[in-house]
Amino acid sequence: MKRLQGLVLSCALLGAAIGVWPSNVLAAQSTEVRCKDGSRWRGELNDRVKVVFKEGSGEITLTGTLTRVADLYLVVTGDIAGRTVDKAIFKADIVSIEDAKESDTAATEPTRVAEAKAPESKEIPRDANGKPLGVFYLPMDGMVGVEFRHDEIKKLGEHINKNYGPGQIVVLEIHSNGGLVIEALEISAAIEEIQKNHRVVAWIKKAISAGCSTAMSCEEIYFQSEGSAGSVTTLAGSASLQGEEAEKHVDDFVKLAKRHGYSEHIARAMKLNKYAVSYEKDPETGKVTFYGDDTHEHLLSDHNSNLSFNASNALHCGFSKGTADTKDELAKLLDLPRWVEIDDFGRKIAEDWMRTAKKAQEEIPLLAARLDYKGTGSGDTIEVIGARIQILEDLIRWWDRAPNVCMMSGLPPKDDLKEIVKRLRLQLAEMRRAERGR
Repeated sequence: MKRLQGLVLSCALLGAAIGVWPSNVLAAQSTEVRCKDGSRWRGELNDRVKVVFKEGSGEITLTGTLTRVADLYLVVTGDIAGRTVDKAIFKADIVSIEDAKESDTAATEPTRVAEAKAPESKEIPRDANGKPLGVFYLPMDGMVGVEFRHDEIKKLGEHINKNYGPGQIVVLEIHSNGGLVIEALEISAAIEEIQKNHRVVAWIKKAISAGCSTAMSCEEIYFQSEGSAGSVTTLAGSASLQGEEAEKHVDDFVKLAKRHGYSEHIARAMKLNKYAVSYEKDPETGKVTFYGDDTHEHLLSDHNSNLSFNASNALHCGFSKGTADTKDELAKLLDLPRWVEIDDFGRKIAEDWMRTAKKAQEEIPLLAARLDYKGTGSGDTIEVIGARIQILEDLIRWWDRAPNVCMMSGLPPKDDLKEIVKRLRLQLAEMRRAERGR
């Protein structure tokens, strides 16, 4: 009986991990939410709930079915603007949650309650042709090539193309000190692919080095008031590249800048200290002309410094199209009635990857360290080899899930790990044959 119970428990854990259980099994998963009003709610998947949550400067009320529970958010399936959607709601934003009563409609339209204003419809505004006037938002935070990747940009583009058609607005909020050059190239290619059909906007909190090349792959750049962007240096180890190799990287970056409407003088001054950039601005027309020297009226970077913009000088010279500290402020600059996210796909995939990257950064060093001592205390060579094979296979799986994290952790290449496992398995088989022959 105990063995059967253990088997049932193992199957339940496996089913939960791969997400294939039918709804009647999922209904058994319970959750607890602490709300901003101090109350606690306990319930289960597939419960009908009424949720009040913060969004922007107001509150939203939504009635629907609780269809997913994650560490940081819930997903409630309900009707918004006449369409059934899965609405991700961050737990930290939940003001109150309760079981839906019979008086609550099965498809409650969410309403916004703003301070000192009448309730406002959450329905997505549309233009005269019925096109939704909203954005697709993707937060990009962390090291380029680790937390900050092209994969999420590509996935978001494919999602938009499949479900919404051309002409959408994609906002990339950038906060990065830079990272891997090879990943920056992949990011640029992914952005350029989306820009064939959509409007892609960079909203800069911090965009240094590879973070700035990401922003400059977009044809529109906006800053937050404390934002900064620039210093697109390329390192070999801890030192900057020199000579012909450095100039090749400069030329490549100049090509990227010019493709998206930015001055080659800006690009050169961001790459190497020796390049200066200044500009003249016509007081009547506002037209800006850049020069590759430090002799004109407005100096951005001299021959001894690497160009990095702040919000003020970026706006004055036209590198930035505007400054916005909130999403509602950015919406106005984008000529939208208000900030509305057409769906939460970008937020979801960003959160999913950040969770995976964090787990990889925690587990990979531990697994690598365990390789040296796992099982050695037992004195059983077969046990030691078996334990090491298991650890190596765990590391190989991380190469499939988070290759750049593996690379940055100094892990041997995947093929090398596979070869080690192959040899260990052969050694293990020979030892077991020898043991049976005694």
